[in-house]
Amino acid sequence: MTVHHLPGSAPVSADLFCRSVEELFRALRMALPLVAAIPAVLAVMLWSSVDHQTLVLWLAAVLLSNLGRYLLSRHHLRLPRSESRSRTHVHLLFVANAIDGCLWGSAAFLFFVADSISVQVLVYTLIVGLAAGSIMAMAYWPAALYAFAVPAVGLAALRMALAGEPASHALAILLLLFLAILFATLHLAHRSARGSIELQFANRELIEQLKLQKEAAEQANLAKSKFLAAASHDLRQPLHALELFVSVLTEKSRGNDNESLLANINRSLGALSSLFQSLLDVSRLDAGVITIHSRDFELGRLFEPLIAEHAPLASAKGLTLNWDGRDARVHSDPALVERMLRNLLSNAIRYTPGGFIRLNAEIRGQAVCIRVTDSGIGIPADQQREIFEEFVQLHNPERDREQGLGLGLAIVRRLAELLQTEVQVDSNPGSGSTFSFTLPTAQHMAGTETPTASVTTENYRQHLLGGRLILVIEDEAAIREAMRTLLSSWDCRVLLAEDLAGALAAIAQTDAIPDVIVADYRLRESLTGAEAIRAIEAQIGHRVPGVVITGDTAPERIREAQAAGYALLHKPVQAGKLRALLTHLTLDSTRHVRS
Repeated sequence: MTVHHLPGSAPVSADLFCRSVEELFRALRMALPLVAAIPAVLAVMLWSSVDHQTLVLWLAAVLLSNLGRYLLSRHHLRLPRSESRSRTHVHLLFVANAIDGCLWGSAAFLFFVADSISVQVLVYTLIVGLAAGSIMAMAYWPAALYAFAVPAVGLAALRMALAGEPASHALAILLLLFLAILFATLHLAHRSARGSIELQFANRELIEQLKLQKEAAEQANLAKSKFLAAASHDLRQPLHALELFVSVLTEKSRGNDNESLLANINRSLGALSSLFQSLLDVSRLDAGVITIHSRDFELGRLFEPLIAEHAPLASAKGLTLNWDGRDARVHSDPALVERMLRNLLSNAIRYTPGGFIRLNAEIRGQAVCIRVTDSGIGIPADQQREIFEEFVQLHNPERDREQGLGLGLAIVRRLAELLQTEVQVDSNPGSGSTFSFTLPTAQHMAGTETPTASVTTENYRQHLLGGRLILVIEDEAAIREAMRTLLSSWDCRVLLAEDLAGALAAIAQTDAIPDVIVADYRLRESLTGAEAIRAIEAQIGHRVPGVVITGDTAPERIREAQAAGYALLHKPVQAGKLRALLTHLTLDSTRHVRS
């Protein structure tokens, strides 16, 4: 690093030197147009007292000196910052200031009128004033002011000393004393100016460090997400196959001695699937792929099945679980609201050892306040914000997996932000908690709900999957066999393939168009399930309902899968959910064919 030690200033680094010179020329560019008026005013005031030719020549020289420094300042500021250029320009300024100082010092000799005190006062006042007024501009490089002040004030003091009178001698001494005070003040101003630049450099360096740390944190977070996505995908594969096999085994073991054992296995699988689902929800929220589908709906139709779903868990702990707010209607996304309430209810049951849990809705003008209240252990006031962070569990220091991962409330907070609302907490240790949020009231009167496509129990019974031809494209043999076993138990006809070529060959051999194609997202030869389904549709010239199953939770993978336009399921897939989706797709396909 180059270090400069210029006259009148302490050693500085190259960056600090260049920045100081830049600030010096910036100050001069602003000040010099105003300073140019001072010699013109002096010339007007002295016109009747001194020789005109001498006055005009002096004025021209001073104005040219100011013009030269002004042009030098503009030229320097227009060019890129350069150490060598800054060094050259600042030395040119030193010479120009010395010339200007000599011109103003010569004014004390050229315009000395012995019998006019007012002229002498005017000339000396302007010299002293220019030197004092230049402190702030020249503080970035003191040598520039030394070059001006020493000849200007020094020559003025010399002329006063040559006058030969005691009062003139005293004034000359006072001028030299002024020069000493000027330089002391300049030194303090220089320290302040240099300190401000050093502070700017320190702030800039701190900002750069913060940027680097932020980038490092983002890279670490990205690496963590990629690792989690990869690990999640690898774990979901066997879990997905296990879920399918256990579903088939459960159906075949009803009423025999193995039923209770399978029930325990199903509970363990359910807990594990729930943990994966929580991680998946966070990934989907991070990916920004969740689309809000708002409509008017009755909260009662949402509350009732939720209470029925959680009633067995609450009953097992001796909790009273009830709800009210049947008449409340809101305008929002029912699926996202349901997910929020499911997490809040599960959380309330988990942390309420006895007493009650209540879900209710209260109409408040143009909004509906939804509350989940429990008589549980409560939350300290200083931890009520912390519970909405990922992986935070205040009452689970042992990290008991049966109590989840600590993602439930984090998902609730993110879903609330997506729905443009906020979850409020009212809680005290030992007296229970209330979680509440508000939603806008319905936009239309009751009875005008937007109809939604669903597979009802009646439709399900009337349109069984029996006889439907399902094509499964999966490159893992265990999952292919599990799918064959499960689909066969539903009386489906099943075609199995491990890649696109095998799928096309199976269709050609069967000479039938599949009712539904179920494809894994990741296939061989870098092919995705969606691409395989599109290729099959292009080959047979017919649109076929498709289901893409993925175990990849990476946000970009989720976006790609959803953008494909086919139904999307995440491993491990519950048998009931797969069956409902296949029934729904075949029903829709039948309706389209009939229409």
